Amino acid sequence: IDLKALLMFSGTLCEAAKTLKEFGANRIYAFATHGLFNGQAFDHIKNSVIEKIIVTNTIPPRPNEETVPQIKRLSIGKRREIYYNIIVYFLKLVL
Repeated sequence: IDLKALLMFSGTLCEAAKTLKEFGANRIYAFATHGLFNGQAFDHIKNSVIEKIIVTNTIPPRPNEETVPQIKRLSIGKRREIYYNIIVYFLKLVL
């Protein structure tokens, strides 16, 4: 599990996930408040061992973001519920 405030290019995140997998991690998830996904981020993510990247809808999705099955956007319509939504989503993935 990797928690970040901002995801931009995702290269470092994907390399860290690869290392975790090499050291025996079964499943890799990442969480970020803002998913900017610049440059080659989508290619990095598509080719990574990351099972799911969860970001909020604080900024609009990037063009072609829907082509990356690992990315899941959660609404923060009600701010106090965002953490609840993230926790519930995560628990459904791992349980």
